[in-house]
Amino acid sequence: MQPLDDDTLALEQRNEPVSLAHALGAFLFEGGVAAVGHAASGPSADRRDDALGPSVPNPDADELLPRRLTLAGLDVAYLREAERALYSELRHSCAKCEHAEACHQDLAEGNGREVEYCRNTARIDALVVERLKGA
Repeated sequence: MQPLDDDTLALEQRNEPVSLAHALGAFLFEGGVAAVGHAASGPSADRRDDALGPSVPNPDADELLPRRLTLAGLDVAYLREAERALYSELRHSCAKCEHAEACHQDLAEGNGREVEYCRNTARIDALVVERLKGA
């Protein structure tokens, strides 16, 4: 079993509920993604840093991620505010992606779900499942 990430531990220490998407997202970010066939970048010391920096392969992450989330039927504003750590991890993963051109093309065609190159597919799917369970 994977150890809990810092954000999940902080939530549990404050006796705050940990969402399924956050727990699953932490698992996937820590290496579980490789087990389901998606590229895993592994944990990094700067994953919570919101500055993209000059050497980021995908400078369009701030445009592409919200479009992909919206196409999946998720509320981007809610995720940015209520699930800040999760959104930040999604954003970092997107920013490190080298498939921005393919992503632009897929989103322009309305295909944001069935893409194998997206590092965030499993996490976005988990968010959709969580939303559907709560509906």
